Amino acid sequence: MIGMVLTHEEWISDLWVLREHRSHGVGQQLLLQAEAEIAGRGHQTFRLRVVKSNVWAVSFYDRLGWRVEREFPHETLPVDMIEMAKPRG
Repeated sequence: MIGMVLTHEEWISDLWVLREHRSHGVGQQLLLQAEAEIAGRGHQTFRLRVVKSNVWAVSFYDRLGWRVEREFPHETLPVDMIEMAKPRG
């Protein structure tokens, strides 16, 4: 296994790719699969949360059409979070 993605309702719950396989399109393919799963459930907007300091991930999602909806403190950890969204199609 070199990567995986989990979705729930309109949310991407988790997406990761092993470091040595990054920058080869694996993450983009997983993200497209997640978007297709969410769209298949009838949702018009896709959503995810990412740690604000993970600038690589924020940039990755931004390049693929995702936009910051809001920033907020994590519920239990001392980190700031970003909620991102992308409209369907």
